[in-house]
Amino acid sequence: MKRTGIALLVCLYYLGGLIIFSSNYIQKDIQEFEQLKLSFAVDYASDAAIWELLNSKDLSMDYSETNYLSADPNLALETFIDVFSANYGLNFDETNETHIRMNFIPAFVVAMYDGYYLATPTLISNANNYPENKLSDGDWDLKFGPKLPYTYEYNGSTYALNMGGEYALKINKNMLSKHKGLPPGISSKEDNLGEISRIISSNISYTVNKLNETNTRWANTFYIPRDLTTYTGVNCIEGPSVLALVQNVDLTTSRPISAFSVAGSKIQKARMVAGYTRDGIKYYCYADKLPSFINVENLYPTIREAAKAGYYCDIKHME
Repeated sequence: MKRTGIALLVCLYYLGGLIIFSSNYIQKDIQEFEQLKLSFAVDYASDAAIWELLNSKDLSMDYSETNYLSADPNLALETFIDVFSANYGLNFDETNETHIRMNFIPAFVVAMYDGYYLATPTLISNANNYPENKLSDGDWDLKFGPKLPYTYEYNGSTYALNMGGEYALKINKNMLSKHKGLPPGISSKEDNLGEISRIISSNISYTVNKLNETNTRWANTFYIPRDLTTYTGVNCIEGPSVLALVQNVDLTTSRPISAFSVAGSKIQKARMVAGYTRDGIKYYCYADKLPSFINVENLYPTIREAAKAGYYCDIKHME
């Protein structure tokens, strides 16, 4: 009888240990699944954001600078939040949007050809001036600041880089000039893109650290992900891009989880064709060959498109 009791006790201990082990294993599997789900959700939302940006009617291209693009970064952010919400089955309402903007996104970047926009939680109104009134008493929103240049310093001079690398703006002793080619210290276009990536990642890191210093409304501390400190080596940024840092997501897990995503689209060089009227005749020629005094009526991606629209080749300017 005594031996039977001991055996039963051993079995109970074994069964209890097995239940605990299985529970921990299942919990780990669930956590890994939710982490993977978040990564896909952020990647899909980032991809949707950059494509919405590039396909938007608000996107403008200067026909004399084939790589130069400008757009409203808020369009990318709104698309990102909408797609992220859809991936988690959330309703598209103001409550859910505000919750995502203010609790899950410490930094959101829209990188363009010659500069970038950085959105971060920002105090937009307060009943009393800070520091007399606590920061948490004010109204906060995820807001973009002004467009920031890709500033690079070398031997006392400051350069404004761009993704093309054909030139850089140079400031030295309050004198602004246009530096042809890559600035000194940067030997290739790959290095140029790497420097742009480093500039953006450094600013994101600085932003995260500043948020933690005044962390009065967030339940968790934001952190700098390992991906952010290593991705610059692979030159993720080759054209207009969206960089999304999403942290402390607790929509489906007991423990907050995080993800970091870079989505971009490389813009190929293309010679735009300009359509215009001279002496009552509709002509076309490459936009970069067109004199500045001629008014452009339409722009086309190819000569064929311009010809289909009724324009004729202008031999005078095409040579």
